[in-house]
Amino acid sequence: MGQAAPTNLAPILIAGVLFLVAIIALSLWASGVRRQRTGSRQEALFALGFTPLDPPPDELRERVAVLQPHRSQIMLRCVFGRPSTSGHAYLFDSIDAENDDASFMTSGVLAIASKALRSPAFTVLPRPEARGSGSLGSLMDGMLELTYALLANRGLVRVPVPDDPEFEQRFVVLAAEPWVTEVFLTPGRRTALLALSQGLVAAACQDTLMLSAHTPSGGSQPTVDEIGSRLELLEKLFEAMVAG
Repeated sequence: MGQAAPTNLAPILIAGVLFLVAIIALSLWASGVRRQRTGSRQEALFALGFTPLDPPPDELRERVAVLQPHRSQIMLRCVFGRPSTSGHAYLFDSIDAENDDASFMTSGVLAIASKALRSPAFTVLPRPEARGSGSLGSLMDGMLELTYALLANRGLVRVPVPDDPEFEQRFVVLAAEPWVTEVFLTPGRRTALLALSQGLVAAACQDTLMLSAHTPSGGSQPTVDEIGSRLELLEKLFEAMVAG
C-alpha cells in the first residue's frame, strides 16, 4: 500500500493565528469603547458638579438601607457626590448584595441629605397610567398589590389620602408610621409630589429624600440629561418637603 501524502498544516495554523488576532483586536476595541463611554459619562457628571466617592460614605449606605426596606442587604456602586442648594446630593447604583443578579439593581438613584429635613419614613409609588378592566389591567393591579405586600412585610403600610382625589389617583403612599406621615403630607407637599413623572419613586426618611426609577429591573442607566432633570426635580421636592 502507498504511504498517504502528509497534510499541509501551514494554512490551518495561519488561519487559526489570524482568528486569534481578530478576537484579541475585537476585545481590545470593545474595551476601548467602554472606557471611552465611561470617561465621557464621568466628564459629563463632573460638569454637573458630581465627583466620585470611593469608598462610599457609610452614612449613605445606612440611609439607603432605610429608604429601600425591600432590599435585604444594600450594596452601593458608582457613587458620586456634590454640594446641593438644599444639602448634599448623591448619585449611585443600588443593588441587593444577597442576589447577584442585575434584576435586583436600581441604576441612577439620586438622593439629597440635609439636617433641614425632618421626615417620617415613607415611599410614594406611582400607580399604573392605565390599568384598564381586562386581563392586562388585572395583571398590573396584581403586580402593584404584590409590591405593596412586599413592602408591608418590611413594616410599611398604605396611607390613604381621601381628601386629595388627584393625588390618590396617581400615587400610593406607604409608611412605617401612617398617622405621622398623613400629617406630614400637607397639601403643599402633596402638590409638589404631583410633579413626579410616571415611573419615578420618591422616598423620604429623617434627613434624606431619594428619587429612583420604578421598573422591574431598575431600568437602564439614565442619561446625563435625565440625571440633570431629575436632580433639579429632586431639589424642588426637597425644598417643598422642608417648607411644608
